[in-house]
Amino acid sequence: MRRDILIVALTLALLALPPATAGEGSDATSGETEVKARLYQEAVTAYKAKDYAGFLAAAGKMLALDPANPKYIYNAACAEALTGHNADAVRHIAALLDRGLDFGFDEEPDFASLRASKEFEPIREKLARLRKPVGKSEVAFTLPEKDQIPEGVAFDPKTKTWFISSVHRRKIVSLTPDGKVSDFILDRADGLGAVLGIAFEPGGARFYVADYSGGIRLIDVATRERRDVTSPDGFPLLGIDGVVYFEGSLIVTQNGIRPHRVTRLFLDAKGERIDRGEILEMNNPIFAEPTLGTVVDGAYYYVANSQWGMFDGGGKLAPIEKLSGPIILKLPLPPH
Repeated sequence: MRRDILIVALTLALLALPPATAGEGSDATSGETEVKARLYQEAVTAYKAKDYAGFLAAAGKMLALDPANPKYIYNAACAEALTGHNADAVRHIAALLDRGLDFGFDEEPDFASLRASKEFEPIREKLARLRKPVGKSEVAFTLPEKDQIPEGVAFDPKTKTWFISSVHRRKIVSLTPDGKVSDFILDRADGLGAVLGIAFEPGGARFYVADYSGGIRLIDVATRERRDVTSPDGFPLLGIDGVVYFEGSLIVTQNGIRPHRVTRLFLDAKGERIDRGEILEMNNPIFAEPTLGTVVDGAYYYVANSQWGMFDGGGKLAPIEKLSGPIILKLPLPPH
């Protein structure tokens, strides 16, 4: 049930992650996509056969086609480490850490020999810096039902009522200004399934859609035209679990990369490109896979602890005593 796409174990990463698509740091043509697919299979085959030289060759070619792709950088780092090229491995790892991406380099078995070398010491320092808390979120409110597994949050400005979706209980919970918590939509009412994103907002001429593994798309409602929203190489758009527009920027929660974070992406004048990004919250000790949110009165309210990681491989939720009640955090947003 876990939705992390940047899996630490390389074997799983290679098998779970398809070749990069257009819009993820590249302008891939169909021919390039076919080449990447072939190299991807070569890399998987070589790695599983412990042919690390072959793995390095395929990983290097993939990286040459798309140098900004963090998945390719990671694979190249792993291949360099497995073939004893410590300096090159460290260079790739440092590039990822400088972009705020932690793949568990101090835990992954394939980097064991690298960790034992003196070349790895600068990486330990970068990891320590990356894992420091960032941000000023505070608890807005909590809910009592531990196994709710919240996903989305919305707000009705007229009644000042909050709505929180439930994945596990398959319902929508409301919280009124007087603090009363009740089921707005009953558990499994009319065959309702797991409730994910919810919104209480007027419609618009175009909207932004987060693609968990491929970045952000801008869709024109009238023409149905879809375009990729590009960004600087230093700010990956992977693992976005919800996106909200706010004063010429997008506020996003990213739980498909480590560390989990809330990021503000500043758009250009046309709203078609991200000029720069800023991490607003990261390494909050309350986080247990933060998810969707909404902006109310200049602050971002979001689910801090969806607890998706408490499902096992078969989709069974952990016992109630191991769970915690939903926590909604409030993060003030400075003006553009």
